[in-house]
Amino acid sequence: MRIKFKLNQEEFIIQVVDNNWKPGYSCKSDIEAIIYLISSMAINKTYKKLFNTKIHFSEPNVLGFNNEIIVEQLQEEVLFFQFQIIAHDIVIFVTH
Repeated sequence: MRIKFKLNQEEFIIQVVDNNWKPGYSCKSDIEAIIYLISSMAINKTYKKLFNTKIHFSEPNVLGFNNEIIVEQLQEEVLFFQFQIIAHDIVIFVTH
């Protein structure tokens, strides 16, 4: 999966990559092509390299996950969604 977006007139492309059987995230704007463990780290570290600033972007908003159309497209043909329930400091993770 790849997502393309613009920040400060610079085009970023975040891509999910294989990182020794774990998901990793690479930012195509990153000259060094480093694989990060989480996509927000890829976005923020690359932005810092390009613009020399410590601004922090929220991953869901930057990647468009606050846009209902994008979310619906990502959910097409997905049979089950993992989720977690948190109650009284107890975390229950439900997966299939």
